[in-house]
Amino acid sequence: MKKYLKMKRFNSLKISVVSVSIYFLAVSCVGQRKYEETLSKATSAEQKAKECENQNKILNDSLIVLSDAYKQQDKIIANLSSDTSLLGSSNRKINEMYTRINNQYELLLNKLKEETTSSTFKMRELAEQLKDAERKVKEREEALKLKETQIAKREQELQEKQAITNQLKENLNEKDAKLGELQRLLAEKDSATKALKEVMTSALVGFAGKGLSVEQKNGKVYLSVEEKLLFQSGKFVVNKEGKDALLEISKALSNLEDIDILVEGHTDNVPLKGSGALSDNWDLSVRRATEVVKILTIEGKLSEKKIVASGRGETQPIADNSTKEGRAKNRRTEIILTPKLAELYELIEGK
Repeated sequence: MKKYLKMKRFNSLKISVVSVSIYFLAVSCVGQRKYEETLSKATSAEQKAKECENQNKILNDSLIVLSDAYKQQDKIIANLSSDTSLLGSSNRKINEMYTRINNQYELLLNKLKEETTSSTFKMRELAEQLKDAERKVKEREEALKLKETQIAKREQELQEKQAITNQLKENLNEKDAKLGELQRLLAEKDSATKALKEVMTSALVGFAGKGLSVEQKNGKVYLSVEEKLLFQSGKFVVNKEGKDALLEISKALSNLEDIDILVEGHTDNVPLKGSGALSDNWDLSVRRATEVVKILTIEGKLSEKKIVASGRGETQPIADNSTKEGRAKNRRTEIILTPKLAELYELIEGK
């Protein structure tokens, strides 16, 4: 019965080792590398278990042999019961053999227990390592997800910045196109202004040296008429020669379309003497401009819609008022011609 219990306990222990090996092999399926390491260790433990099983088998065989020997001794004892001395010798041999076998069995059993305990400890250690590996993998997965989220956010920000950049490029292209169109229209305006100057210079060639000059500046054509050609000193009634000049101007302008005309009266800084309809140089400059506009529109037949009269008084001198010559230049009437370019104005205003 004692032998049977020992054999049963050994078999149970063997089954436990195999079960633990299978359990830890199932748990270890986390990572390929960790799995292979654990599988190798589990295989080693299983081999040791098999070795213990083989040793157990050898022990069982020894027990069978012992059992057979015991039976044979029983026969010998039965046959030699009369020989007490021989029976005692045989019994001692059997007891010695049994003792040796039992001692061997105990050694094997203790060794199996040690191996089983060591394997269990190693399995637990491997299980802890697997848990730690799982935790690290989880932490790395969470860190990776965080980085993926950050990358996605940066990609979105990059797309938004790219969209803004594209919009800026589009706006820049539009501005470049608008600038090109503006430059083209300005060139057309300069060309039109230059042609207008040539027309007026040609039309008024007969008044050269008589106090009438044609000048192009600031994109406009300035017809500057000195006082002596139009008016008597301090007066605003246009004389005969001045009227002829104005009619030549209106004749030249009658065939030109899309031109704005501004008539400006200018004086020197000498205060106006006398009284009556004129109180100062402002009044004088305005009345002279108005008289010129009347001749251009009434007798010259120019459209009143495109002519404006303005008095500047002494506020915009072109020469030094401290000299007689300078004051004479300042006493002038300017007819300012500006080519109309509706496209240019619309482009500047952003229409």
